[in-house]
Amino acid sequence: MRTKTKALALALCAVLLVVSTVFVTMAFLTDRDFVKNTFTFGQVGISLDEADVDSNGVVEAGDDRESTEGRVQENEYHLIPGHNYVKDPTIHVDDGSENCLLFVKLENGLKDIIASKTIEEQMQGYGWTLIDSTNNIWAYNEVVAENDHIKVFDEFTLTENADVSKYATEKDAQGNVTGGAFINLTAYAVQADGFIANTTAGTTVSTDDATATWTATANSFGN
Repeated sequence: MRTKTKALALALCAVLLVVSTVFVTMAFLTDRDFVKNTFTFGQVGISLDEADVDSNGVVEAGDDRESTEGRVQENEYHLIPGHNYVKDPTIHVDDGSENCLLFVKLENGLKDIIASKTIEEQMQGYGWTLIDSTNNIWAYNEVVAENDHIKVFDEFTLTENADVSKYATEKDAQGNVTGGAFINLTAYAVQADGFIANTTAGTTVSTDDATATWTATANSFGN
């Protein structure tokens, strides 16, 4: 009886040894891996300003279009027939902005009394193309990148026979314009990716591509 018990114990020990060996082997053959994803978010950002001028359209101090320092978003002008005024709206593309397409809406209430070179002619010279004559929307002809500074126009000169009395700006008690004429500019930026094939900065943007982009995105600006 003792011999059988001893034999059974030896057999159990052998089985435990085999099971233990299998578990150890399986532990060495296991593996583990993972993928870590980090997401950042793109953005398009611009600002629009112009030189700070006095009422005669003369720059108050030294001005650098490639900086927003000392530049403003509003000026007031004292209109005199034949007089020239500095008005140089410039779009600045923010640091870190994605490459983008630029558009501007021009509201030129002085158009009938501005002499050559007209604002519209200056815009064409700086690479702007009219793509919507009804709403006076213009598109820039290149893809722009972060830290680019894009001129819109430089100045305006009144005709010598301008009847300036018809164009005096009228404001209410809160300072809101209620009458008269003005030159307003609104700038817009749209990501280039997804709208044109080549989004490299400096790439020429065709009129068709600019028009299609504006048509697809104009409503997002709330115009």
